Amino acid sequence: MLKLAIHRHFAASLTKLLLLSICLISPSASICADSSDLLTGEIKLRDLQQPAFASWFEKNYKDYHPAPDVMEKLRPLMDDVTIMLFMGTWCHDSQREVPRLMKLLQLVEFDASNLRIIGLSTNKTSPSGIEQVFNIKRTPTIVLSHHGTDIGRVVERPQTTLEQDMLAIIEGRDVKVANDN
Repeated sequence: MLKLAIHRHFAASLTKLLLLSICLISPSASICADSSDLLTGEIKLRDLQQPAFASWFEKNYKDYHPAPDVMEKLRPLMDDVTIMLFMGTWCHDSQREVPRLMKLLQLVEFDASNLRIIGLSTNKTSPSGIEQVFNIKRTPTIVLSHHGTDIGRVVERPQTTLEQDMLAIIEGRDVKVANDN
């Protein structure tokens, strides 16, 4: 029994070491899987739909119903918007808000090429260090930009609803950034 436990521990450690080596050695690796619930680096929507994340992603995606009237106002304003999303797959706020954001973006027919998702470690770092450029302190942080200029952020959770906060930011209304201390 002890021999089997030691073998399993060794195999798990070897797997983590191998994944870390791939992330460090391969410059083309854009995503690093540090553990079963942690993705760091640039990630894609399909990465969040893997079995390790599907339980929270699918539920929060399905359960979110943005206000149709707000969505109609938001849809035509999203053409020139880019979004940088900093998230932690380990973070309960990200687990709640990121699926909601993905559903909102799908409903407004947002161009996926204008979205970058950066997975952060529990220390809120990524392999590239891009979070430092954006001064990211909390997850999730949704940075909205228009023609390359940051126009606002939603940090951790929206002030009202995600769609209302995004509409207010894009329309240029004064929206306080949530929990950005």
